This record gives sequence, structure tokens and C-alpha cells, in this order.
Amino acid sequence: QLIIFSNYENLAKEYLTNIDAKIKLQEMIEKDDVKNIYQHIVKHNFLQYDEGFLKYNQIFLDAVDKAYICVDKKDIQKGVKFIQKYIGIKTLKPKIDNIFKFGYIRQIDEAEVGSYDIIKSISIYKKLFGLDEHIKEFLKDKGFKKELETLRELDVDMDVKPYPDSILTI
Repeated sequence: QLIIFSNYENLAKEYLTNIDAKIKLQEMIEKDDVKNIYQHIVKHNFLQYDEGFLKYNQIFLDAVDKAYICVDKKDIQKGVKFIQKYIGIKTLKPKIDNIFKFGYIRQIDEAEVGSYDIIKSISIYKKLFGLDEHIKEFLKDKGFKKELETLRELDVDMDVKPYPDSILTI
């Protein structure tokens, strides 16, 4: 009804768009259409506070917590299983990456340096996440400054599956 009044036309159209977006979100949640739900939230930012989405997103956050516990116990493969359906969703990637960055740096830290190829292992890390501050700081702390410089110049051209069980190579 408000659309017929020129003073309220824009406001009414905005309300209709928001209502339509909320209905579509609910339909996607009912279908568990994970990828489209998070894309929809990016497109309609106001929905990130929607009660239905908050409940739905809590399932993701619980999966992240479970994956982190697995990675902390050195079971990366099991951690991947908890978050498998979320892999490939652009907006969730940073949160998921942080879980595995922790696990891979820990793998490198706990392994005997002579038992694996540090350059190749960090190259895998670089292919997955880039040379981020986490790995740079770790390498500096461990005295791998020369290796860090080599890695900065090295163009990593290898096929690496997302979140492998280990990045340590012989």
C-alpha cells in the first residue's frame, strides 16, 4: 500500500526487498544450502543478525570448535571432516584457515628439523595460505631466516589439496 505514495515508495520497496531476502534465507536454511546461505548473508548484510541465521551459524561455530580440538590433538584429517561442508565458502575461509595454520605450524615445530625438507614443507604452507605473519614469525623465532628469504623469492607451483593431513615432506 505504501508504494502508491511517492513519499514512501523507496522505503516500501526496501522493506519488500528485505522481507523477500529474509524469506529466501529461511528457505535456504530449511534446505541446508550452506554455500548459498553465506553468499546470501554477504549480499544482505542485515541478515547476519537474524535469529534463524544466528542459530544456523552456531552449528558452523561448533564445528570449528570440534575441528580445532582435533587439530590440537594432531588429527587434522578428523578436523577436516567436521568442517568439510564449509570448505570452499569464501566468507568462512579465514576462520577455517586459522585452524589449520595452527596445526601445520605445530607439525613443523614438533618435527625434527633434519627429518623433513623445511623449504618444501613451508612451500606447501605458502601454497595453502601464503607467507602470512604466523609462518614468518615462526620461522624467525626458530632461526630459519635464510629459509624465509628463499621462500619469499620462490614461486610455488605445486598441486596441494586443501587441508592435507600433513605438510611435512621428506
